Amino acid sequence: MGATRSKGCNTCRRRKVKCDERRPACEKCQNIGYECEGYVRERRFVDEVSRTIRDAEKGQATDSVIAPSHSNTRFLGVPTKPSVPSSLDMSAFEDNIHVSFLLSVLFLSIVMPTSLMHIHAKDTTSLVAQLSMRALSTAYFGRKHRQEAVIKRGVLNYRKALKRLNQDLQYSEKAFSLAILSSAVTLEVYEFIASDSNYGWISHAGGVGRLIELRGPERHQTKPEKDIFEANRINIILESWIRGKRCFLEQIKWKTVPWALEPSSKNAMSHLQDIWCDLPGLMDDARNIRNPEVEGVQKASSSHEALERNILIHLRGLYAWRSRWKEEYPNSYHEIPVQQYLDEQPLFPTMFYFSSLERADEFIFYNTALMILLKLGAKAISPTFDASTSAFHLPPANARGPLCPPNELNNIQSIAAEICKCVGYYLSDYRNRPGLSLLISLRIAYIAFLPASRHAQWIHTTVIRVADLNGLRLRDLVPLF
Repeated sequence: MGATRSKGCNTCRRRKVKCDERRPACEKCQNIGYECEGYVRERRFVDEVSRTIRDAEKGQATDSVIAPSHSNTRFLGVPTKPSVPSSLDMSAFEDNIHVSFLLSVLFLSIVMPTSLMHIHAKDTTSLVAQLSMRALSTAYFGRKHRQEAVIKRGVLNYRKALKRLNQDLQYSEKAFSLAILSSAVTLEVYEFIASDSNYGWISHAGGVGRLIELRGPERHQTKPEKDIFEANRINIILESWIRGKRCFLEQIKWKTVPWALEPSSKNAMSHLQDIWCDLPGLMDDARNIRNPEVEGVQKASSSHEALERNILIHLRGLYAWRSRWKEEYPNSYHEIPVQQYLDEQPLFPTMFYFSSLERADEFIFYNTALMILLKLGAKAISPTFDASTSAFHLPPANARGPLCPPNELNNIQSIAAEICKCVGYYLSDYRNRPGLSLLISLRIAYIAFLPASRHAQWIHTTVIRVADLNGLRLRDLVPLF
């Protein structure tokens, strides 16, 4: 999202007249009887794909002379006037095919779950909703079928959708609508599919996060807005983490208000994500401690102790979550031998099999959070940081079962290994269609091993396999520490 381009009130800007910029309401509007709409800052989403496309198009000469007004047509490499006019416009028919294919094949448990995408696709009252679905479905169809012409058409649709989204964001009656929120998230999924840059989705996740923050927690208390909010929390957290800033989701209101109308709707994953919300802030505190010039030596020392206590508190909360999870879902997982057809040279002789995709996602996100906290403790506190004391209060029953109990997982290699042992479950049943949740956990598990090790190479190969299976571009392992 960009900065405001004009300081005038929204009413004067739309009327294209000079504003006197008086606060809280401009006098010019009052004098002529207009209702002043205030000075809400302009919210814009930025096209992160264009730079990649321009680089790819560089050096490609063209023999045709095309008028400046047809720049989009020139980009697609299509003549402005076809030599043989088409007698039948098939674009609408093709759009329906692309959308149907998207809804039947693409599966994402986070960002934009399939159930929400179905709702968004049926919104015929919103132009931006239709444009965003057209952009995503066209790009996805082109990626899965390796059709470059269709992919390029998806880029054109993306630009149209992005332009319309930014236009609608300037109107207060539209900016906080479900159509705008769903469209912004849909275009974020587009970034996962179409952008060659690892940072395209990061930028768009920041835009979605800012939109959700401006909407406020009260607007996410009912479905489907609450479902979209919950599905995007992890990505918003990761965006804050990668940019090195605290996340607004750490505020208590964002952990309580969305569920205030129906407290029982807050499930195990929601409680686990509450802990995730604090991770960017803990990392920010750690950075300040490692830079005494920022805080001063004496203050850094007290902050060091405070950070250690805070990490242990979060570990205790994480272990307590795991204990409740085990009690609530006692038979949700078991260990089975790895079948040779899944992996010609298995990394581990056994794998974990879960009763549902939800239980698998919860477990790998638990292990991922645990690995982050231990890595943070070792890096910011001491290489010998001991987190096992945080699990002393757990009942002995937690030590039974195929999954290691919290007090036995004291190094990140063991935690990462458990994540790797879940991959077979995701890949063994096509209905699971492993997606972003597994990719996120594998990317973080990668840091536990040396790059040249067999484990690291296996993770890298698996990330490519999972990304290709879903038609995603997220192949590279972005360093997160």
